[in-house]
Amino acid sequence: MQIRNEPGAWVDEEFETLDLGDPRRDRRAKELLKRFATRPTASIPGACEGWAETMAAYRFLGNEHIDWRDMMQPHWERTAARMGELPVVLCVADTTELNFNGQDIEGRARSVTKRRWACIFTRPMRSHRIVRRWVS
Repeated sequence: MQIRNEPGAWVDEEFETLDLGDPRRDRRAKELLKRFATRPTASIPGACEGWAETMAAYRFLGNEHIDWRDMMQPHWERTAARMGELPVVLCVADTTELNFNGQDIEGRARSVTKRRWACIFTRPMRSHRIVRRWVS
């Protein structure tokens, strides 16, 4: 299991089997994925290079002949294949959000889910030992 490291190379590998019914749609989808992955927090106009590309992105996303499940299918298949290569797969999330009630704290960021200042911490998980014992 190896993914190339060049920018956007993972899109070509992950979505190699993408079939939206027209090779032009497949190419556009992959190009959009590369753009959005390069600038994940940008708006659509911010991720695209110029007005023409922005309008093309909106046309693509508004195309009633393209179903999001068809877009995701290759990714789901590749994910299942990668998981099948491993003896144990963990799907673990542990994000803690602390509210400092307006205190001036260095390193704080605005919470994504609430309109207040907070710090978000993600702790390394050690549950692999627990899961391994539980699964074994």
